[in-house]
Amino acid sequence: MRRIIILLLLIMLPAALFAGCGKSDNESGDGKNTPTPKPTGEAADSGQNGDVAGGEPIDMEAFLSGIAKANPDADPDAITAEILKSPYFALFVAEQLHHDWGNHYPGMTDDRAFLGKGKDACVCDLAGGTGALVYVFAPQKPEDAQGIADALKANANPLWMDDEEKGKLDGQTCLVIDGKVYFAMYNTKMKPVTGTVAGKARDLVGIFHEYLADDANASCISIAEYLVGHQKFNEVHTAAVSEGTLTGFGDMENAVSITGFTDGAAILPMISPNLFICYIFRVSDAKAADGFAGMLRDKANLNWNVCMTADTIITETDGNAVLFIMCSENDS
Repeated sequence: MRRIIILLLLIMLPAALFAGCGKSDNESGDGKNTPTPKPTGEAADSGQNGDVAGGEPIDMEAFLSGIAKANPDADPDAITAEILKSPYFALFVAEQLHHDWGNHYPGMTDDRAFLGKGKDACVCDLAGGTGALVYVFAPQKPEDAQGIADALKANANPLWMDDEEKGKLDGQTCLVIDGKVYFAMYNTKMKPVTGTVAGKARDLVGIFHEYLADDANASCISIAEYLVGHQKFNEVHTAAVSEGTLTGFGDMENAVSITGFTDGAAILPMISPNLFICYIFRVSDAKAADGFAGMLRDKANLNWNVCMTADTIITETDGNAVLFIMCSENDS
């Protein structure tokens, strides 16, 4: 359901663009320097977006069995809260399954198959872009558990995120334990995420410094990929950038050129309109970093999206590396 809505938005996007409202980075038509996104980190190998070094691939059956054993009397919301504490699920978020506009069961072909069956909860990897998920059902009648398990297996769509780059989710695990159903659809190479994970845009500042403390000479695209792989507040992609007009600076009537950097990368939203933009730059030396950051603040346009207005600009320097973030913290 969620991906269908996103596809409908993409179909409607050209009309919105023609009206001058919120451009997608690759369809802006305004001459902005926004290259095609490149694959990030180890996404295709690990099932997580970005660097996930350390640890063995998940044994999902053992993991879920352990969760069930440790939480025999917990309801689905409490159980999924425990799942989110695991480093394997550091990029996952809890999904709201019922909405005023209809039912929402991620990864399922028939949202109606699970209604009125009792309590349920789901966690899903959306920011990482894999669509991996875990459901927990506590049916009103324990004897209904096997029927729910069968419906989950029959309705599961491993390609529900429609992402050819990351490919099909190749693992499924379904367990019925103590009258509850545990169902996972995931990448069998999924590994634990190490390091801090950002829950909001400002958290990226600390992660930026942490990464450079380990690799002071890292390329901008490497830093960007790491940041993307350690955040769970937005669906984004990375792209290398070069000197010239960049999204978020100036506007269609008053274009500005961003120059003076030797290396650059962007973190841009998958879907527009979206107010979040992030750049990482390298300048000639550390002495030039503060002045370059000030220039970015001066040329940034909080109203670059036309439809919406950002309220926050964050700049940070680390040696000759500069981090720039523009977002709306009041709406996050």
